[in-house]
Amino acid sequence: MTQNIIAVKIPVGKKGEQCYFQVDIPKDTDRIIAVQAGVTGLQLPHGMALDDIAGKGCAGSMKVQAENAGNLCYATDVYTGFSLLNKVTPGFVAGMSNAAFINWMVAPYAGNSYQEPDTILIKDCLMLYGCYTDELGKQMDKNLSYIVGLYLWTEKIAKQ
Repeated sequence: MTQNIIAVKIPVGKKGEQCYFQVDIPKDTDRIIAVQAGVTGLQLPHGMALDDIAGKGCAGSMKVQAENAGNLCYATDVYTGFSLLNKVTPGFVAGMSNAAFINWMVAPYAGNSYQEPDTILIKDCLMLYGCYTDELGKQMDKNLSYIVGLYLWTEKIAKQ
């Protein structure tokens, strides 16, 4: 049995924006066993700090639906919160960020604590469809640019 992670970036740029996306699942994948979502790549407007955002709670809501299966769906709230790395790593100064580093860093944090993936079981699926709705921009009444990362843990069972 081999496990992999499929990482999907969902860009958000306007307050209240609804972002529709689809995820192609490799044909040799037998099942999806876990899912996780987190905010990363947050570009703060001039004069805002990470602490202004971290206490806002829910960044948005995500819904994911498996193809050809009306009863296989997943819904979650995606929360703000940042790793302590954001405060001590060079490049995170006065609201500016090192985009290359953030894109490398998964950062699924909520309320300054690591958020574990949710266990699910979706078999024989080649496509997932989803929608993410921004709440953070509406709360702040600003157009905030950030990326929502969706991470899917998959398994491939070795054929004998």
